Amino acid sequence: MYGAPGEFQTTLKLGDLHHGMSLLQGVRIDCYNSMLRDGDGFVGDRANKRAFQERIKEWRLIFGRASEDPLAGLPTEGAIPKSELDVLLLSGELKKRAVIHSAIDDFAAASATLTQAH
Repeated sequence: MYGAPGEFQTTLKLGDLHHGMSLLQGVRIDCYNSMLRDGDGFVGDRANKRAFQERIKEWRLIFGRASEDPLAGLPTEGAIPKSELDVLLLSGELKKRAVIHSAIDDFAAASATLTQAH
């Protein structure tokens, strides 16, 4: 495993793994950000924290059309902290959880489409 690229002699154990590894069993990562572009700009720009927060904003508007904003009291501009989203997912009201889950599902679908396309 620790030889030249393409040489995978040793099986990795869970304790050997860490975030950001560039060489895994059967996989070699040459670049984390290859600056892929398509007609809408950089591909990675549609799969980041800002893009996820935009999805939350969109779903707030969709749910808000039927009634008042389910996430009233949380910032409408800028990012809602991840820790706050975690609390809402675990203990928030049904409509609050529905907005966040809808954003997660929408973001995941968009990310899968990007991955398949590139």
